[in-house]
Amino acid sequence: MHRSPPSHLCRSSVRGQLEPQDSRTAKGWRYIQTTDTPNQLKVLLPPGTASMYEQLLKLEDYELRKGSSLSWERILEIRHLKDRMIRKCQRLAKVPLMRPAGEAIDLSFLTIVAPSDFRLKEMEGWFLDQHARVQQKRREKVSSTPCKCTKCLASLANQEGSSQVNKVKASGTTNQSDPPPQRKVELHQQRPRYPSHSTVVPSLIGKSVSIPYRNDSTATSTPPFPRVVTSPPPLPHLLRIRDLDTGFDRSDDPQRIVSLPNKTLTKPELSNAEPELPKPTESSSTVSNSQVRRRPSCIKRSNTTKRVSWVDDQDLDAQVFRYASVTREIQVPGLKWEKLRDIYTEQMLGLETLHRQVEESLEHLRETLRATFEEFEQQQLRFQAKVQEALNDTGHILSLTTSKEVATT
Repeated sequence: MHRSPPSHLCRSSVRGQLEPQDSRTAKGWRYIQTTDTPNQLKVLLPPGTASMYEQLLKLEDYELRKGSSLSWERILEIRHLKDRMIRKCQRLAKVPLMRPAGEAIDLSFLTIVAPSDFRLKEMEGWFLDQHARVQQKRREKVSSTPCKCTKCLASLANQEGSSQVNKVKASGTTNQSDPPPQRKVELHQQRPRYPSHSTVVPSLIGKSVSIPYRNDSTATSTPPFPRVVTSPPPLPHLLRIRDLDTGFDRSDDPQRIVSLPNKTLTKPELSNAEPELPKPTESSSTVSNSQVRRRPSCIKRSNTTKRVSWVDDQDLDAQVFRYASVTREIQVPGLKWEKLRDIYTEQMLGLETLHRQVEESLEHLRETLRATFEEFEQQQLRFQAKVQEALNDTGHILSLTTSKEVATT
């Protein structure tokens, strides 16, 4: 006998299915089947959880209809969430669903109403992750497509115009001698890297010194070095400042790299100084290059001692310990009160049961006495009737005897 292979691209016919809206239930409340037998154990879910679970079932149908391009990872996640929902609904039942070995089959059917705050946090977190993933894909798609608004087109035109101007400037200096390749490598190595957001010192932003560039047509020994290396994406405007140590301008406009002398300027000198660069010569360029190559790292260790202040947390620890001890002391009478309340509740239930039994016994005794009295009355009536009949017979016999005596005399 040929058997068809099992179909993994279909859902369970009963278990885990969400029933349509029932007219007898409140709006939004829907039943979920938790077993393979219909209506063996169904739970009435609140509106929020029911709608979210319905979306989960729709996503499962959507993935299963994809055919060969489906995502098994997503299907496993959805079925895991369905199983979690079914298990949580089954835990609401007071009786076990599985029968022990050797016992008869229990054909009890249960319908449970879940509380209004019934929810599955794992399913909610999964939906939040899916929403964030979809939003990320949309942002990537929007960022990949070029914007065609008026502002963006104007900025693109300005960038193209500036690039053409730079090309014209570079073509005007073709008659000058190109620097050796070794010089290019050294300059590339000495260019500062863009700092991260965590390493930027805010005080340097307001105290940055812009070094003016003197356009000297007579200087032919140090030709300009165009930027060959592509720069990373631009940083925020406040972070793109001129480095005080190297003189490298981090703005969008490309400028020449200028090396400052080794003398470090103090704060008043930084605020008032207006440095001017002398005419570059071959000797000065070689000296500056040697100084740049032999220059130490920009990360300098200050000799001043650093002071670190912290809050003494002994008082806080003492307060926390006192709070914990008081909480434990309060919990002890609370637990005792709970036990006493349980005992009182049990005793009251016992007294109510005893009172109900006494009332039932009194009612039964009252009915028995009433029936006995009625039976006594009936017997008395029958006895009176028999006595009256006997008296009547006796009177009749006496009358007959008297009549015979009179007749004989």
